Amino acid sequence: MMVPKPPPPSPFNLFTTLQPPTSLPTLSSLTLHYTPDSTYLLATTPSSLISLYNPTVPDASHPIQCYGTYQSGCPVVDLAVKKGNQEFASTGLNGPYRDCTVLIHDVTKSGFPPSSINTKALKEKDTGVGVRKLNNTKTGHTPPQGFLEVPGVACLEYAEGGDVLFTGGYDGRVLGWDLRQRNSFALEVCGGNGVADVKYWDGRIVVGRTEGDLDVYDCRYERCCLEKHVVQGRPGLSKVEILGDQGLAAAYYLDGVVRMVDVGGRGGAEVGGRVVEPAMVYEGEHKGETLSLLGASVVDSGRYLLAGNEGEGEGASVYDVKTGEGRGRVGTGKGKACWVKTAGEGKEEVAVGGYGCKGTVWRLR
Repeated sequence: MMVPKPPPPSPFNLFTTLQPPTSLPTLSSLTLHYTPDSTYLLATTPSSLISLYNPTVPDASHPIQCYGTYQSGCPVVDLAVKKGNQEFASTGLNGPYRDCTVLIHDVTKSGFPPSSINTKALKEKDTGVGVRKLNNTKTGHTPPQGFLEVPGVACLEYAEGGDVLFTGGYDGRVLGWDLRQRNSFALEVCGGNGVADVKYWDGRIVVGRTEGDLDVYDCRYERCCLEKHVVQGRPGLSKVEILGDQGLAAAYYLDGVVRMVDVGGRGGAEVGGRVVEPAMVYEGEHKGETLSLLGASVVDSGRYLLAGNEGEGEGASVYDVKTGEGRGRVGTGKGKACWVKTAGEGKEEVAVGGYGCKGTVWRLR
């Protein structure tokens, strides 16, 4: 007799989001990022605004500050927050000119109260926001041609200390930007496929490419050099997440498969030959649905995996990383839970957002 799984935990805070525009069905209406110390949560909507929340206060459904991004009002694709919470970077579709812009927001200068929300792009001379137009230099990203729903810059990641910002682009390149000197250096490129995600770990940059492979670059010295190329043989990689301090990376694929990869110098093979396939196990019922992992994260030092699900009202699934067994589900009610982010070490919270649903913050215990 199969033992029923425990019911999902209950949400303790909510914050609202706007409905996504019908012309951009591939983008989430709400992307979520915790600050490095897990104190605050940054959320975005198609209105081109970024809102700053404190999930622990009683009135958590109202933002503390708002930040404008793009004059054309296009959605934000990715965020990265500098250690210390003084600065964060954003990138998006950037309107019809496809200029591959990355905005650097100064938290202490660029924010404005929610009551004065507008969609005008912030300017550096007025607000302290630094704008990097990456395609205006010889080493910048090349914008995609003819694909309005594809971002020129797909992902952002600060190096430790925050002096260098790494960007991954549709053109297959990864660039490192020295924010102190306003110049850039290009990482050595292995292959020409698009970059899906970039993560920094222990002096290394882990690059996930859309064709499914991983590149690991050693950036501890003056020049970044390719240290390892992990061939996965599975296309459709969407996200990469580093599992605590274990030197393991979880690679998420659009067909619902998660592969654990050793990026810490102990060999490039799949860990134990394991492939964790989230089969949507909930309350003892096995539902043979393939998840689309547009967003996923790990919690409790990499012990649990949280996977977003494109199924209407299905929520995000919780899995045991070691066994692949389903441990329950955190839901959003209506809508699709395509974006999942967890708070940092010692925090038992997870934020879930997606298409046309309310963003929710959950306690995992």
